[in-house]
Amino acid sequence: MPHHKVARAAFAAIFLSKTRIWRRVIFSDEKKFNLDGPGGYQYYWHDVRADTELYSKRVSGGGSVIVWARMNAHGKTDIAILEGRQDSACYTHTLDNYLAPFIENLRENPGICNPIFQQDNASIHES
Repeated sequence: MPHHKVARAAFAAIFLSKTRIWRRVIFSDEKKFNLDGPGGYQYYWHDVRADTELYSKRVSGGGSVIVWARMNAHGKTDIAILEGRQDSACYTHTLDNYLAPFIENLRENPGICNPIFQQDNASIHES
């Protein structure tokens, strides 16, 4: 088994039973949707004896939309519709407007302290 899979399995085994910590963790993610169809080509099953046919190819200029949301054991935010190309400044703006109010409300709950914000490794999150 590849090293990264072994490391993930070991992490999961350690934290699987630690349910109290998972109540503190906040997850977020964003997704870009192309408005003119799928990104790249659309694949399909076909008879390998027949010529391949192309059914869908993106046409430039269709636009896209990026959505962001967060969730944890205590709820979720509304989905944020993000405008334009996202960079570190835009991401900080999203966190200030959608995540910070949730964390403030969460801290008012006496059973929850020190929330942990877990994000993926997207480049705009790290710069």
